[in-house]
Amino acid sequence: MTEQHPDLRASDADREAVAKRLHAAGADGRLDPQELEERLERCYAAKTFGELDRLTADLGPSAPAAAPAPAPSGGEDGMAPWGNWKLRWGSWAATSVLLVGIWAITCIASGDLQYFWPVWPIGFWAVGNVAASIAGWGQGGGQKRRQ
Repeated sequence: MTEQHPDLRASDADREAVAKRLHAAGADGRLDPQELEERLERCYAAKTFGELDRLTADLGPSAPAAAPAPAPSGGEDGMAPWGNWKLRWGSWAATSVLLVGIWAITCIASGDLQYFWPVWPIGFWAVGNVAASIAGWGQGGGQKRRQ
């Protein structure tokens, strides 16, 4: 904000940028919740860059961006080779249990053994999972991305 003339009027985007910085300072423990709330009120009421600058002057420079977490070892893209397998088959299993449960409840409620309709979505999804596993889709073994 300091590059701007302090008497120039600030936009909503400028106020929002300062509000984000204040929230970050609160999350870092540099501002207590009450002081954060007071500064946010003054931030949204500020009309000029000078008013916004005063709200963050004692916070020092913005904190450096956090280093990204290290990627798990595994495939080319850093994804663990078992990651998609667990997600793919785990969601299939959970949905299968849900569908069979719905089928069982309808059978109990009707008093008759109904047609086992869950076989169709469960079966087609399983075929899709097997095909994806054979083809290597989602496992990082495909073509390299253009950069």
